[in-house]
Amino acid sequence: MNINGLSRESCHRLIDKMFTVDQQYRDSSMRYQLHSEKERYFTRLMNQNDLVNWTLLLKIVKRHGWPCQANGERSYKAWIIAWHARADWKWMQRFYPHVRKANQLRCVHPNLYREFKDQFDHLNKVFNPTGT
Repeated sequence: MNINGLSRESCHRLIDKMFTVDQQYRDSSMRYQLHSEKERYFTRLMNQNDLVNWTLLLKIVKRHGWPCQANGERSYKAWIIAWHARADWKWMQRFYPHVRKANQLRCVHPNLYREFKDQFDHLNKVFNPTGT
């Protein structure tokens, strides 16, 4: 999806929709017995949706920056989408600079930033043990 023609507010509404669908897939997956056909089906959809969400969120934050508002709801939604990449080193590397900057601008709650940073640091030790 090309987001270049979308305004900042349109991109922020897109984050809202991405979050809603994300949570619907996760809720659907949890309704069924682990390893059942339905649970596997919704887990596959969830994983596919995650990749799409990560790609779109990265495009949005590169273009418009991390969503930052008084109540922090949209920032939290963006954080949740990025947090779902926590087991994927490549995606964590892509998101971390944006989450760090959002923290510096006080757009992300400090506890959420710390959690993201701790996971990033852990993955960095695993996948980049020499620190180069």
